[in-house]
Amino acid sequence: NALNLADAGVKITEKAGKPITSETVTADNIDVTYNGKAITDGFEVTSAVSTSDKSTVLVTIKAVGNQDNLYGSKTEAFYIRTAFDNTYAVKASGSYTYKGEAIKPTLSFTKGNSTIYLKEGTDYNVTYGDNVNAGPCVITVTGIGKYTGTIIGSFTISPKPISNVSITVPNVVQNGTISPVVMDGTKTLVKGTDYTYVEPNTSAAGSRTLEVTGCGN
Repeated sequence: NALNLADAGVKITEKAGKPITSETVTADNIDVTYNGKAITDGFEVTSAVSTSDKSTVLVTIKAVGNQDNLYGSKTEAFYIRTAFDNTYAVKASGSYTYKGEAIKPTLSFTKGNSTIYLKEGTDYNVTYGDNVNAGPCVITVTGIGKYTGTIIGSFTISPKPISNVSITVPNVVQNGTISPVVMDGTKTLVKGTDYTYVEPNTSAAGSRTLEVTGCGN
């Protein structure tokens, strides 16, 4: 039996990697399926901007030619997506210091010299590189909804100052090796990973001062 393109099982979807960015839509921009099975011919594609919403294009597929397989037509509405290009930029607001957990900064956006408002979950999704440890972190913004493409930015997580840690150095015998315990709150810091120090000379009796230098996070 011939398939009516108006059937509820017929779906018109935006083709992956071929976002609709203008009012002109062709078969290259869409996939047509019936109950999950592709329909690749026997129809023509036309498009027109919606009269009620200029950011929406109405895409129509219509059976053409003398055929026994298809008849009828179907129309679906799609956003005319704005493509993120190199005029868009993302910036992390404020400054950030290592705190041992993922940091998700407040983001702001510009297009050229103008600030624009984009809403996470509506206009874009965002992923981060290493946003836990001190150092640079890449921000990747991916357009969704009315937007497509990506914006790449970065921010820096600064190492946490070591000045507020507690240092306990048990007494050692003459010519012994010290074993300091360095704590940041309840966290025990690791020599060579979190801090370094110059081994003091313990060949003579007496007190020594130990200076610890932060490293890593």
